[in-house]
Amino acid sequence: MKTYHDLRKEINCDNASLNQVKLYLFLTQLIKILFTETFVTLCSMIPLFLFYWLVFGISIKTMWVAGIYLFSHFLFYEFYIKNSYKKELQADYEEIMLMLIVLKDLRNEKQRKATKNN
Repeated sequence: MKTYHDLRKEINCDNASLNQVKLYLFLTQLIKILFTETFVTLCSMIPLFLFYWLVFGISIKTMWVAGIYLFSHFLFYEFYIKNSYKKELQADYEEIMLMLIVLKDLRNEKQRKATKNN
């Protein structure tokens, strides 16, 4: 995993304006949301419930099937998604969090420079 100083060297925002740095910060925050465990879990629910909806339709009579799907997804989450997320995405998520810190520092520096010039 990269350190703060590695990311600081890698991100070259010297020629970027304050608005561009704010845009980078906003987009990085969106990426952070996409890499959360909750988002990954919710996205994995979509195929199960689409299958339920297409095969059974949504009605009171078939709600027990939805309960079975919900329980099976819970088991899928406990035994597969948690471990898989920790192996594959946890390091990326932590690097994104560090990237947010670097971008916030750059934004603050740009703001200080802008206020000194005025």
